[in-house]
Amino acid sequence: MPKSKAMARSLLLPGLGEMSVGQRRIGKIFTVVEIGLWLALAESYWSRNMYQSRLEAYASVHAGISLNGRDDTFMLNVGNYVSTEAYNEAKQRERLAGDVYPNDDNFVWRWDSDENREQYGDYWSRRNRAGEIALFAMGGMVLNRIISVIDVSYLLGVKAEGVEVSVLPMTKNQTVGLELSMEYNF
Repeated sequence: MPKSKAMARSLLLPGLGEMSVGQRRIGKIFTVVEIGLWLALAESYWSRNMYQSRLEAYASVHAGISLNGRDDTFMLNVGNYVSTEAYNEAKQRERLAGDVYPNDDNFVWRWDSDENREQYGDYWSRRNRAGEIALFAMGGMVLNRIISVIDVSYLLGVKAEGVEVSVLPMTKNQTVGLELSMEYNF
C-alpha cells in the first residue's frame, strides 16, 4: 500500500492506517480512543443543551424573564444581579450608561431568592464546563489523528512524499508552548 494512502486513512479514522499496514493491535487502540472522544463530545453537547434548558426554565420561574434567544452576556448578567434595577444602578455607578437595560418587559428580571439565583449560577457553570469538555474532545480528535499519522509514518520507516510534520517552540500571551504543524499535499 502506498505510504500516503495509509497516512490519509489515519487522518480519516485514527487506527485505520495502522491496520492497513498490518498493525491491528495499535490500530484498535487509536480507534478505541477516537470512539471515546466522540462519545465525550456527544455527551458534552447533550449536557450543554440540558443545562441551557434548565437555565431558561429556572430564570423564567424564579426571575420572571425569558432567556430564549438571549446572548451569554445577558444570561450572565441575570445570574450576577438580583434584579434589572440592581444591574442598571451598578452600570450607572460605573459610568457605563450604554450598558443599562431599558425598562421594558423583555429586560426586566427579579430573583425570588438568593438561593435560586445561586442555583442558576450553578447551572451556568455546568453548562459552560460541558462546552469546555466539547472543545477538549475536539482537540483530542485532532491530536489523535496527528499522532496516528506520525505513527503510520514511523511504522512505514520513511517519510511519505507530500507530508511534512514540524514541531516549533512558540510564545503567545506570555506563555511558552509548542506548535505542531502538519502539511499534507494530495
